[in-house]
Amino acid sequence: MRRRTTLAAAAGFAVVATFAVATPAARAAAPPPAQQWTEVQALLGGIRGVWTAQDYAGAVSRNMPNTALLGNGDIGVTSGGGDGFNTGSVTDRTIASVDLNTDAALRGTWTTILQRLAPIPTTVHNGRTVYALGDAGTFSGGDTRPIHPGDNTVNLEFIHPGEALGIRSPAADRQRAIDTVNAMNSWWQDNSFPKVFTQAARVGYPGQTIIDQLKGQITGKSVANLRVYDPFHGLEKAGAIEAVNNLLLQSDDGVMRVFPVWPASRNASFVNLREKDAFLVSSSLQGGQIQYVDIASQAGRQARLQHPWPGRNVVVNRVGAGTVSHAVSGDVISFATQAGATYTVTPV
Repeated sequence: MRRRTTLAAAAGFAVVATFAVATPAARAAAPPPAQQWTEVQALLGGIRGVWTAQDYAGAVSRNMPNTALLGNGDIGVTSGGGDGFNTGSVTDRTIASVDLNTDAALRGTWTTILQRLAPIPTTVHNGRTVYALGDAGTFSGGDTRPIHPGDNTVNLEFIHPGEALGIRSPAADRQRAIDTVNAMNSWWQDNSFPKVFTQAARVGYPGQTIIDQLKGQITGKSVANLRVYDPFHGLEKAGAIEAVNNLLLQSDDGVMRVFPVWPASRNASFVNLREKDAFLVSSSLQGGQIQYVDIASQAGRQARLQHPWPGRNVVVNRVGAGTVSHAVSGDVISFATQAGATYTVTPV
């Protein structure tokens, strides 16, 4: 399992923001942690809408006291912590630092943090091992259960948005996540709507069930302007769109996979879904068979695709320029790309 930690957030809200930070030279003499938190709060003090109490009714604040800053200016606050419980995340994806050619001196520190992270916690629920909250009792006061069935799927946020477990992770880890989705049974929980469907798709949960549950939510909670309604939230509901995309396309551990959890018996196609490494991907599934995969490269990165036709040879054509060489290693097809070019992968 890839390593990630989530250090929890203010009750029941999620925010993503970016802002300027000090230069590497200025960061060399970092202030004490308490002072750093104070400075982060000052930067975000004008942002409205962060709840600071577990009682949601009227609990709207003008500031954001429970947030964390890490890396090169990204703030990712996930839901689930009680008051005063600071939050942030660390991943093994230092690619942004490399790509932006900045903060090289900090990469060693980040690596050290990652090497010392504890495993994702688990517990036994109804005879099955499932993923648990990091700290029992921090979810809602005195309730110290390690998981909260029917409630916010905070214990699965290491999957999404955390990306520490994905569709190419070991089968046993993914099955534990599937068992956790079943144990939580939080499809209808208001906070979970933007994420639980994606969390399920990322680990290979049966696609038809995801579709049925999502359709049930949309049917039961849509209002006149097609917004999915609940008494507390608004635009965050758009997050469930990622689950639809992930039924059709995912990228995990640097490898793209088309129709990873889409029901094989249902025809489907998609055009120009954006994927990591600046690729636009298109494909079609007809009669249970993937017909082709088109990959438009916007940055000239190496393309790595999970083999859609195991046991068969493939050909890779650059549109307008003929066949290009490729390699197959295990279940991965890889080939070099040029920015602005489009490639079609088909079986022979």
